[in-house]
Amino acid sequence: MTRVMNATIALAFALCAAQAYAEDTVGSILDGGGKKLSADEFNAELGGKSVSGTWQGGTFRHDFMEGGKLGGSLTGTMGTGAINGTWKAADTGQVCIDYTIGIRKRPGGSCAYYFKAGDQYFSSKSDADKAAHALPLKINK
Repeated sequence: MTRVMNATIALAFALCAAQAYAEDTVGSILDGGGKKLSADEFNAELGGKSVSGTWQGGTFRHDFMEGGKLGGSLTGTMGTGAINGTWKAADTGQVCIDYTIGIRKRPGGSCAYYFKAGDQYFSSKSDADKAAHALPLKINK
């Protein structure tokens, strides 16, 4: 009886852990009732706010300031640097940022689509590939 109970508890913990680490994808968000943000929705919901997340190499914070200005920081294996640049939401809902990082003024840029499921926001490089990774985001005012 004790073995069965221990095995049941171990299985429950394993299932909870698997769910907690399940990868979010564009498909899981859309199939679960979430939606891609339009340019107007991005501007209304995330414009003027700070968005942060964790990626393979560290953490980032993007401050989507009024007038298309971008601030923030990036922390990775090579240290921490300030982000300065611009952002723009296209009619397709794709949000592109151009920036420099740190005192070296290392240029960078990327584009992503933003999604919302309930109160949780995500970003992804694709809006069409349902298997594409969707990065969970934290929104700060």
